[in-house]
Amino acid sequence: MKKRKKPFGQYIVTTVLLITGMICGNIIVRYSGIFDTEAESKLTAILIGLVSIYGATYLHTILHEGGHLLFGLLTGYGFSSFRIGSLMIIKKEGKLRFSKLKIAGTGGQCLMTPPGEMGGRFPCILYNMGGVIVNIVLSAVFFILYAIFPNSGSLSGFLLTCAIVGVSTSLVNGIPLRLTSVDNDGRNALSLVNNDKARRAFAIQLKVSERLAAGERLGDMPEEWFEIPAEEDMKNNLIATMAVFAANRFMDTHDFARAKQLIERLLNGDNAVLGLHLNLLRSDLIYLECIGEKDETTLNSLMDKRFEKFMKASKTNISILRTRYAFELLVKNHLAAAAEIKERFEKAAGVYPYKGDVMGERELVGVVEGLFGEI
Repeated sequence: MKKRKKPFGQYIVTTVLLITGMICGNIIVRYSGIFDTEAESKLTAILIGLVSIYGATYLHTILHEGGHLLFGLLTGYGFSSFRIGSLMIIKKEGKLRFSKLKIAGTGGQCLMTPPGEMGGRFPCILYNMGGVIVNIVLSAVFFILYAIFPNSGSLSGFLLTCAIVGVSTSLVNGIPLRLTSVDNDGRNALSLVNNDKARRAFAIQLKVSERLAAGERLGDMPEEWFEIPAEEDMKNNLIATMAVFAANRFMDTHDFARAKQLIERLLNGDNAVLGLHLNLLRSDLIYLECIGEKDETTLNSLMDKRFEKFMKASKTNISILRTRYAFELLVKNHLAAAAEIKERFEKAAGVYPYKGDVMGERELVGVVEGLFGEI
């Protein structure tokens, strides 16, 4: 498999976050009263400061995703789902329901359905940049409130921390950057500018998310949505994602030969497929190897340390658990380990928000068990 370098954008984000941490650390020292308290009170002061940083970060995550929601609604989008961390509100059968979904490398996500006909022109920049706009505006509000209450101890520290964290959140999301797992909002917005193919791909992805929320499977959706883009178009991350969706659809319809061919092309090609998608594609390729040749050299090259780290971070992802189940059962013949993974798979599937995906994954698990029964 082609090894890809860590995106330069990730270094920028790390630098911004380190600087933010240093500034917020100074705020803790200044406003928590660490040097003015007795020894036994210093720990409490430090904890209050750390809670302030965490609270400000969590608050701006909510505000950021709320910004996407706000500007989506203002430009005609329909609500699909809203997620902070692993907590999710999703629209099913016209009703809002609570669910849980954890996606490695993301703090939240607001998915909506675009207005107008598929393939037509529709507003998309404000929806993508809505989170950044809200973070900037409310950072200014927090700075103003801090100016009004500059000497109010922990309150002043919290207001200033919220202002600084908001600026940091705006920078890491607004400056167009490619990150390790995903592209940020600024990069997505830039990818959409004057590119009708990217806009169509973006609209399809949102429509697919809406149909998945309704319980539909990829294999039941319109085939024309999953056309594999031309190689020259896949330098655009949004267009490249359509090739990922096509591979996912091949897996859902059990067209394993075409799935393997496309996945290998995407993993080895010079394209803009996101890091998160590359890891999930690698998982699918491991699954295909487990139900196919079971070549030890191939499996060892696919399951390197970086991917093992991703699997640990995605321990509740049902497709990852399906692949691990296939590996333990068909390759290692570890029945106890396979049974434990199967139990975790069923637990995760029970709360997974996309029931069509659950049906597809259970079928792939059934393929594994069918092959094991033939051994």
